[in-house]
Formats: sequence, structure tokens, C-alpha cells
Amino acid sequence: MDHGMDSYLENLKDKWEDVHNKGGVFAYKLDVTTSKTLKGNYGFYCELNVERTTKRRIPQQIPLENTTFDPSKFNFTKIKPEEVLSEIPFKDSTVTFVINSSPLTKYHCLIVPDLDKCYPQILNKVSIGFTIRFLLNISDNSFKIGYNSPGALASVNHLHLHLIHLNQNTFIENIKLVKLKTDLEFYKSAHEHIRFVCFKVDTVNFEKNVDEFYKLIKWMIDSLIPHNLYFLKESTFVKIFVFAKKEAIAVKTLGQVNLAFCELIGYVPVGDEEVFDGLDEDSLVSSFRDASGDIYDKIYNFIEK
Repeated sequence: MDHGMDSYLENLKDKWEDVHNKGGVFAYKLDVTTSKTLKGNYGFYCELNVERTTKRRIPQQIPLENTTFDPSKFNFTKIKPEEVLSEIPFKDSTVTFVINSSPLTKYHCLIVPDLDKCYPQILNKVSIGFTIRFLLNISDNSFKIGYNSPGALASVNHLHLHLIHLNQNTFIENIKLVKLKTDLEFYKSAHEHIRFVCFKVDTVNFEKNVDEFYKLIKWMIDSLIPHNLYFLKESTFVKIFVFAKKEAIAVKTLGQVNLAFCELIGYVPVGDEEVFDGLDEDSLVSSFRDASGDIYDKIYNFIEK
């Protein structure tokens, strides 16, 4: 383990709390006091965060067919200096951590590879490789990383991933996996109604595994398949969950349940009290199934060919 990453993380946490406590930079002070776990088979964990709906920046519409970076729209070159928490060198790149001004969790920040190069919100090998390395080399497994592609509820068309802090376990942590027919560490869900692809990677053959995983992501990008990713550390390896949608959803509906990476792993933040009160497992699972349709059959075939 590279214990230098722990030092970066501790400094990031200290600076996040300092900026958050001073005020004037975040859209609101995070203060989630209402939560519940839904009855059922999966244990969806839900939080009411009204201010994220009422005070957040309006999400951008990012057409899946045209993701060209537009410098006239909000992007991370326009942020204030105090929003930058840390910069970490990685290979020939610099990865910048900036606050998420409308946080879901404590320490919620954005991971922006090569900020000044202004990549659109399309994953590349550097962003994937850094994310895995970062998680492998920190001691605190309560930090997770997520990604929303264009067409899968990305809010800003400037390449970024989300670092969140979740002490609460979600169903994805222990969900049963079934190995796909490949020599690579690709798995699918054993559950009929909640589908995804999971890839496991550790430090053994690291670069080769990143390359192989990126082949899947590049194929999904080229095939215009919207996708959400969730990275979590387990023991000595990282699990990457890939959630796909059968069609693009261009923009989030504020206050409603949107199926971005958080919701898909069983952490459901909601900005409307009436919606929060009406949440139930059956309707969430049904919306998961409707959003993906039969797209996973196509994905499994690509992996196993």
C-alpha cells in the first residue's frame, strides 16, 4: 500500500471540513437528519436532503450523441480557488479534487483528471486507473467513488467522478455474483431484477486489467449505451459495478428519484419530503428493471465473445 494516499486523504478531509464550516463556498451546509431503510429484500438506504434540490446548480443537459466540451457552460475551470482541495500526480497527469458544492455526504468531492485539458464527461484509462489505485491505497473503505455518463444523469460535461463517504452499507456490498464465461474477472448479478456487470481488479496484472476493463467502457461509449459506475474497495481488490441504461436520460428531475450511481447501489438521496415518504422497494426495483430493459444481454455477449 502507498501510504501517501492516506496522507492526501487526511489533508483533503481537513480542508473539506474547513471550507464547509467557514461557509460561503458550498451551496448549503450539509445537515441530513432524516433517513430510513426500506423494508424488503435489499435494504435500500434513503436520505432526505431538501437543500440539494432547492439550492443546487441546475444540471446540464448533455446529449449522448454530442458530448463536445462547451467552454461557455459551467465547467471546473470556472470554480473559485478555495473550491480546490488537493492535487495528486498520477503518471503523466494531475488529478484535482474539488468540492461538490451541493454535497450528498460528508467529504463529497469531485475527482477531475487533467482539469485544464477540459475533457468532456467521457471516461478514459487515466481516470479509471487513478480511481482504482486511489481506493487500493487508502485505508478507509468507507470512501467510494461513482461516475455518471452522459445520458445517465451526468450533470456537468467536464470529466469528473464523485468521491463520497458512506458508513452505511448498501445492498451492493454483499450482493451475490455469478462469474461470466470469460477468463477475466467479470461477473453479473445473481438477482433477476437488479442487473449489472461487476469487475474485480487488484495489483496483480494491474495495467492489463485496466486495459481490459476499458475495452468494455469504450465499447459502451461507442455503442451509445449510457452507464453509471461504482467503485468500492473490498479486502485487497476493488470491485467496479457497471450499470447500463437502454436509452439516454438527458437531465435529472430535481426532487424526484433519479437512477444515477447512488440510487443504483442502494443509497437513495431524495430532495422532496412527499417523494421520500412514498418510497418503497418494489417501485424502485421496477424502475431499475425498466431503465435497463434487455441491454445486459448485449453486454454479456460482448464480454463473453
